[in-house]
Amino acid sequence: MRPLLPEQKTALIFYLAFAGLLLIVTGWSPVKPAVSDQRSSDGQGLVNGVTDLSGIHSNFELLWEEALARRGMDQKNLILRSETRLEEEKFGEDAVKWVYTSKELSVPETVTEADLAQLAEDWKEINRALELAAPEIKWGYQGGRLWLRLGSEAPLKVSGGPKTVPVLRVTLIKKLETASQRGIPGLIPHFPPKVKPPAAKEPPRDLPALKKPRVAIIIDDVGYVKKAADSMLKVPARLTWAVLPFTPYASEYVEAAKERGFEIMLHLPLEPLDHNANPGPGLIKTDWPEEEIIKQFEANLDQAPGAVGVNNHMGSAGTADERLMDLLMGQIKAKGLYFVDSMTTDHSAGEAAARRHQTPYKKRDVFIDNLPDPDSKKRALRELIKIALVKGEAIGIGHVRNGTAEAIMEMLPEFEKAGIEIVPVSELFK
Repeated sequence: MRPLLPEQKTALIFYLAFAGLLLIVTGWSPVKPAVSDQRSSDGQGLVNGVTDLSGIHSNFELLWEEALARRGMDQKNLILRSETRLEEEKFGEDAVKWVYTSKELSVPETVTEADLAQLAEDWKEINRALELAAPEIKWGYQGGRLWLRLGSEAPLKVSGGPKTVPVLRVTLIKKLETASQRGIPGLIPHFPPKVKPPAAKEPPRDLPALKKPRVAIIIDDVGYVKKAADSMLKVPARLTWAVLPFTPYASEYVEAAKERGFEIMLHLPLEPLDHNANPGPGLIKTDWPEEEIIKQFEANLDQAPGAVGVNNHMGSAGTADERLMDLLMGQIKAKGLYFVDSMTTDHSAGEAAARRHQTPYKKRDVFIDNLPDPDSKKRALRELIKIALVKGEAIGIGHVRNGTAEAIMEMLPEFEKAGIEIVPVSELFK
């Protein structure tokens, strides 16, 4: 082979260098995660390569409920329809997940156009505070009703250019006293004049910290069986165990639960409506004298050392009895405990009694294992996820039954995907 001429050597070096540069440029292509224009927070960040915006939803809902409350409205009493979905989508190389809610609210006839106009201004304020995209605000008259439609979207910076994803859509509907007062259906009027602000400007409010939605899972009837309880100890989540008093394995599983990091409650047997049903030892009846009720309650509580709360076992007659619940709420408050109403009846007097004594009180949202098949348990757990995404928190009650632990473990990835944290009941009171 003939040696290369100097000019050929120079050209060869140049082309090799150029080819190497091309390889470096084309081979190095960093993938950038989707970035929202919102500030960073616990509820919004990069998790396993996915940008999680679900925290924005719960913060928006909290501020919106405050805006309604300032005008004397409680959202949960106004809902005609509500749908919440956990969305996840890829934009090129970027993956994003978020919570989307659409709802219709029926507002009282006492609410005026000026009130609705001010709510629209509040909606704008919330969007500005959370640094969201320009809000959708539409309203009009149709079919004898006044409607106000509000929408909000979260902006994203993703590969392929800026995008937005819908976070919340709310339609407020008010029935008009006389439909004929509006000549043209669908007419979009101007907003009424804004209310003049007070002379002294209020200091800006600090936004509440974004929090992940939280779920507490209570496991009832601990103390009677071993196999299902042993399976429950394997669940890698912070469960709350409700221990029945005077049962064969109560003390054994109180200690096991403490070692596992589970929270302990007293599962308090109260009188059922069905007198053929047997709540077991430790039962408290509605017609007992006050001294006997208190004595039995304290004896039951001694059976669950370290308990930080109480919930009722059966008790559809007991929780409906005002006198009994008043006595128990006084005792629970005095001992620094909380009470979770299992809601075995729609006529519970627990909430009113708890309010009188200022006893920490919450209600059960979902029974997890009313039906024995695995699919029904998973459906109940998905309902728990949905409620937590809407309300910010939820309480589910399962039992020491075959298959319940396995259903919870299978559903844990769905809780994680939804951005929901499983916590002891006591953390819902903080």
